Amino acid sequence: MRRHKQQSRKAKAQADYVFMDGSGGAGETTKGPRLRICGWAIVAFKYDQYGLPQEVAAWYGTVRAPHTVSRAELTAISKAIGYTTAASARGLNIASDCKRAVDALEQIQDPEDLDYRSTNFDLWLMAKRQLQNSTDNIMGHHIPSHMVEHPTELERWTGPTWRVIGNAMADKCASWGAEHGALDPAIIAQQQIRDQTT
Repeated sequence: MRRHKQQSRKAKAQADYVFMDGSGGAGETTKGPRLRICGWAIVAFKYDQYGLPQEVAAWYGTVRAPHTVSRAELTAISKAIGYTTAASARGLNIASDCKRAVDALEQIQDPEDLDYRSTNFDLWLMAKRQLQNSTDNIMGHHIPSHMVEHPTELERWTGPTWRVIGNAMADKCASWGAEHGALDPAIIAQQQIRDQTT
């Protein structure tokens, strides 16, 4: 998979399908809220002249604090809408293995629904603004998570295999986003020793 530099917001990638994910990181950084770093990712595919999906772009990054998986998923939604545009009149398909994220994508598209008291209001507002600047017909899709790691789940999957791969790519990129901003494990270990001795 190619890693792409962030494109100018004016130059959106044309895509038919975008896979998105948020990650809470792994290891020591997930055990405490002060150490946790969350990442987001989107991976965009476009159908070629033969109708075969081709990866056209991928982005990942670290979430602005506070670091929660909900914020990571909402950031991914905003980036998917802001960084991509539909390659055809069929519209833009945005897929996630988080059902809450797919539900949030539908809620964001409701022009009347924005509660300023809601958690993560800043990200809801950012996604709404990205949507207002888009003329695309956006459709959300839920895809089961981590099928690559669970062969029985994969056997039951009736959709195209490339969608499983696209989702796995988004999972991996979101983990990179979390790892990119994570603290050095040696620093964490030193702090834990200090905490125990004081």
